[in-house]
Amino acid sequence: MFAAALYAAALLTLYPSCALAQYLLGVVFRDANPIYRVLPGMGDITGPVTETNMMGYAALAQTDTGLHMRQWSRAFIVAESANPSNRVVLINSDIAMGDSGIRRAIVAKLSALYPGVYSESNIGLVGTHQHAGVGGFLENLLPQLTSLGFVRETFDAIVAGTVKAVQDAHSNLSAGSLEFGTTDILQGNINRSPSAYLANPAEERAKYAHDQDKTMTLLKFKGASGQADRGFLSFFPVHGTSLYENNTLVSTDNKGMAAYLYENYVEPNSAPGKNKFVAGFVQANVGDTSPNTLGAFCESPGKPYNGQPCEFYQSTCGGVTQECHGRGPGFQVSDFESNYLIGSYQFEGAKSIMTSPSLTSVSGSVRSVHVYINMSNYTFTLPNGNTARTCKPAMGYAFAGGTTDGPGLFDFKQGTTSGNPFWDLVKGAVTPVPSKEQKDCHAPKPILLNTGEATFPYDWQPSIVNIQMFRIGQMVILLVPGEFTTMAGRRIRETIKAKLVEKGVIGNDGVVVIAGPSNTYGHYITTREEYGVQRYEGGSTIYGPATLEAFTDIYSNLLGYLADSSTTKPTPGTPPPDLTQKPLSLRTGVVLDNVPLGSSFGKVLTQPSGSYNKGRQVSVRFQGASPRNNLRLQDTFLAIERQDGSNWTVYRTDSHPSTKFNWKRTNAVLGYSEVTVTWDIENDAPSGTYRVKYYGDYKNGWTGKINIRNIDFKALRNAGFEGVVFDKDNCLTLPLKDDPIPSLLPTLHTVRSLFPRGHVLIVSNSAGSYTDDPDWLEAEGVERAFTPKVPTKGPNNRPPTLELKVDPLPLVHVLRHRWKKPSRKCAKEIWAYFERVRGASPVVSSLSAADTTAVPTPLTLPTSPLLIVEASPPPASIHLSSTRSIPASGISPSKFEAHSAKMASDSAPSLLSRPRLVFVGDRLMTDVLLANEMGAYSIWTTHLWKRDVMVLRAIETGYLGLVKGCLWLWARDWRRLGKSTWSVVLSLSRAVGSSVTWALNSRPTGAQQAKKAASREVTAALSGLQAGPTLSTEPHPKRLKAGPSDLDVVRRSGPEGRKSK
Repeated sequence: MFAAALYAAALLTLYPSCALAQYLLGVVFRDANPIYRVLPGMGDITGPVTETNMMGYAALAQTDTGLHMRQWSRAFIVAESANPSNRVVLINSDIAMGDSGIRRAIVAKLSALYPGVYSESNIGLVGTHQHAGVGGFLENLLPQLTSLGFVRETFDAIVAGTVKAVQDAHSNLSAGSLEFGTTDILQGNINRSPSAYLANPAEERAKYAHDQDKTMTLLKFKGASGQADRGFLSFFPVHGTSLYENNTLVSTDNKGMAAYLYENYVEPNSAPGKNKFVAGFVQANVGDTSPNTLGAFCESPGKPYNGQPCEFYQSTCGGVTQECHGRGPGFQVSDFESNYLIGSYQFEGAKSIMTSPSLTSVSGSVRSVHVYINMSNYTFTLPNGNTARTCKPAMGYAFAGGTTDGPGLFDFKQGTTSGNPFWDLVKGAVTPVPSKEQKDCHAPKPILLNTGEATFPYDWQPSIVNIQMFRIGQMVILLVPGEFTTMAGRRIRETIKAKLVEKGVIGNDGVVVIAGPSNTYGHYITTREEYGVQRYEGGSTIYGPATLEAFTDIYSNLLGYLADSSTTKPTPGTPPPDLTQKPLSLRTGVVLDNVPLGSSFGKVLTQPSGSYNKGRQVSVRFQGASPRNNLRLQDTFLAIERQDGSNWTVYRTDSHPSTKFNWKRTNAVLGYSEVTVTWDIENDAPSGTYRVKYYGDYKNGWTGKINIRNIDFKALRNAGFEGVVFDKDNCLTLPLKDDPIPSLLPTLHTVRSLFPRGHVLIVSNSAGSYTDDPDWLEAEGVERAFTPKVPTKGPNNRPPTLELKVDPLPLVHVLRHRWKKPSRKCAKEIWAYFERVRGASPVVSSLSAADTTAVPTPLTLPTSPLLIVEASPPPASIHLSSTRSIPASGISPSKFEAHSAKMASDSAPSLLSRPRLVFVGDRLMTDVLLANEMGAYSIWTTHLWKRDVMVLRAIETGYLGLVKGCLWLWARDWRRLGKSTWSVVLSLSRAVGSSVTWALNSRPTGAQQAKKAASREVTAALSGLQAGPTLSTEPHPKRLKAGPSDLDVVRRSGPEGRKSK
């Protein structure tokens, strides 16, 4: 060791700039000169926690009713100390799986924020594969079906929170070192498809003690000398299905529980998300794992096999799958107890590694490689010389049979290797009939859903997947686009490690781990032998029997790019199409929140009872409102506060596992709802006085007729929106009038001061329309009417005289356009206008030159969600563009928007370059529909300054109500609807067509202003008894106190949901 240190010191003396010398000194004196720069970060990614389908079990009935624990993205950055450009960022996110659309948006934002630092190659997104999170975020159609399409709020929350996590890690990146180690967690998982595992060769199975991987591998992030540890990444396979399918509280399942336990262990006084130490519990080859470690049993009351183990080969009870359920270690208590126990096993395993004195130091380069591969027909050569290929995606019958963690539907079963005449007939009405070539390619899997050839309205499943690997010293991470089974994972790990050692990339002491499902969700990957059995995992291996060998070949071909000597990148391949711009969405927005006569928002309906001992549950019920009005990212819906002298300190929030936030709509027609906040008092809770607080936001649908005065345009601007498109009639002016409504002028001045020159636009079907205003005289009249009059100053800067002069800058511009709203050609004209105005050095102007200010860009991420006037808040996101120059002079507006045929051409700006727009208007089928066509955010104004076209308005609202009613029935139990009801739904769908689909998008419709409100608190006391604290009720003061909200729109309220088994 001394000789090595002396040699390194000599190198550094002779060649002070030599990276090798710095590297060697880093190895020997790791604490003095660390090899790496490391730091993790966290961001809240919790989407709408009510009235939204959950992701994982694909069950229509699993619609969320509240919150147990918030979802987080945890980002881990590792960079070489000598060459920080060699870096990787691994994002471990509390979502069911990685997705191409989510990753694309994250990469775009980070690449814009840090040009040349983060790219496709070095950003990896892994889902913990938990089944209790908010759904609707994947971009392909099949996983969107149960969530009634794409849910923009979920998608935006994940992207914004993840970008924040990376920003936090990046901004605090500092010197550190890495170590790794392993331990076994014997009680943390079982194999849920043992009959398929037994199909693998006996000699191969004999090499392993278990039919599951029981080893946890952990990468420890150490601070520099004298500094605390930063966090870790651990890899261990167990499904995120501890919480059952009948749970409707958003949570993070056992991986998120393990992370909470470790982070709280290190920083017990830090609230979740406020901690500096970050624990990453990453999913591995999870495919056939289960946390329900007691096994699968029949829940068949009154039948002779009730309580008996399920049938071994198909996991049935009496020939059906629906009664076969796995049981977790806390089965006798609840699935939440099982979730805690499986999380605690992983927590204890990680702690044993972190405190071990014999970890292996990590040394070596940081490298990454990424490509896109089309798996629908990947042809390659097997080790035996034969040629093999993959298939277009397809799902088998066994997929519909479900698993012991979540049983399937109808008469489908696992282990099905032949079709069914009835379902063979029905499936042709759902997806295209598979060709003989497709059937032969997937054999012996009988195809139920031919998803690879289903492209309406867009691709049902991905054909193109992300392939990615990270190298951190002697550790190589395979970021895989799906769920590898136990044996499939073992095979690819061993093959890749052998080839890495052969190529000299790592030594025999190196380690290869799997992280997945990552980046793209390509469903399952089994061995050929397991595929032949066609359990659930085999039926869900969508690219056919050669999938595992294909992935092994693909990853093997990329290993050379991880070598120290590599200076090139592979051909990136063709990325998948972006399906998030015009997605299908049948999910409706919040219509209104209301309270019964004599009640009020936030009113306490049920007070705490007399006294509570440790281990008891406190429950408080409030008059509530929909939590969808404000996601409260980086914030909380509830607080348990403890009195400390004259102050109150937060003791628990909605991210602590001891609290639950339940919401219940008690009257859908009148908009009543209730919130129930529960707190399971911990055994170590200190004695004292506590109070329960609920934070909520309501949307007034009765008297809250909104106009543009209700809109917080500053919040919209801070959220990254670049332009506003107004309708004219009954929005800014009286119908067919030019002059703005006087009471709206202050708001218009504010809008013009906030947004760049030319980015406030009127698009009217009268003024500026080629058919109604061919000479554009009305458009010019509107611009003159909207041009403010500014008082002139007297001599020597004396007070203004009565003389007025015209400000040459109108408040808004009127678009001259040939095509009327909501046609797509009109949308192209709008895009063309903004494309031109963007290139004209925008000016931000107010009433006078002295008021001219620049809007700082890029914008920073708000610490809490933005609530404007909509049920679902706009995404809190990072502005993509770099800082703009703001010149003092503007551009001539007179002929700037002159109509030309080029504006309606097909040459629209690229999606990534399009500005984020807000549409404001009073018509559903024109303004709102056009905004949805353009992928913009819209606000529906309901205040009519003068009644007009009331028949059309009645038709619009009637269609809206009828379709929403049908969807409400369908979402709750479509199987119980009679033929006549289905006829109405189908007829309505044909009549209204895609316009209703877009008009019902939950982002833009039904927008209302969330009103400022006061908090109501429930105060209770814990009296210090010797046997343990008890909670006794004090008088309940009706305190009025402003809540913690950036926009000051807080109101207290909350729900009550269905409990799990």
